[in-house]
Amino acid sequence: MKSSLLVTTALGAVFIAAPAFAQEAVTGYADVDYGNINFDSDFGDDDANAWSIGGAVEIPQQSWGMQFDVRYTDADDFTDQGVIQGTAHVHARNDQGLIGGFAGFTDSDVSDQTWVIGAEGQYYFEQSTLSGSVGYGQIDDADVDIWGATGGLAYFIQDDFRVDGEIGWNQAEDGFGDLEVWKFGVGGEYQFPTVPISLFASYDHQEFDESIPGDLSSDAFRVGIRWNYGGGTLKDRDRFGAALKPLGGIIGAGFPFF
Repeated sequence: MKSSLLVTTALGAVFIAAPAFAQEAVTGYADVDYGNINFDSDFGDDDANAWSIGGAVEIPQQSWGMQFDVRYTDADDFTDQGVIQGTAHVHARNDQGLIGGFAGFTDSDVSDQTWVIGAEGQYYFEQSTLSGSVGYGQIDDADVDIWGATGGLAYFIQDDFRVDGEIGWNQAEDGFGDLEVWKFGVGGEYQFPTVPISLFASYDHQEFDESIPGDLSSDAFRVGIRWNYGGGTLKDRDRFGAALKPLGGIIGAGFPFF
């Protein structure tokens, strides 16, 4: 896979879309972040650092819309390889919430391509948003099926200051058995009042089941900076813009590294 060519083409399509559709109130963002993940078990621990660049664009069509997002992650683990992800979302949306579906992929030079499809939704309260998704994935050229579900709550302390929490579950099945993973995460984002620039951070903890010996778990931190185009506050983006997670949150950004 020519990762550099793919990510250049995909990111270009996402970022250029804004001026091309400006009259249709297209919104989106572009960002860069740094992350660290630490794996801990009875046999010791290991960690990896990663840089990521990505973006998303929301194209509204009256009561429904489309979101497209893409991300490239480069990790300094033992493989020292990159990962590219892309997702297309189609949804119906009103002032009470959103319901829709998504399809996406993740690919790297060191693992088979993984495809994911699923359903996702949001319910809007005055100062918070309840979200959830379910999905199914399959790894190409391998007899591995992936099932997942996530749920989250975002609370807006101010229209430009959001904190959130999330819980997720994944199960991978192959001919030799199952692997189950639980994920718990918190995060937040703050946009400056005079410029469309925001800072964001997140922390995720994962617990792997006993099918992996050694009581394996992981902890991941991310910090980043984001340019939000199309105008509006973070709450506006949540209600009208590109607010859906890549791959529905079923597989994390940077998989298989993160």
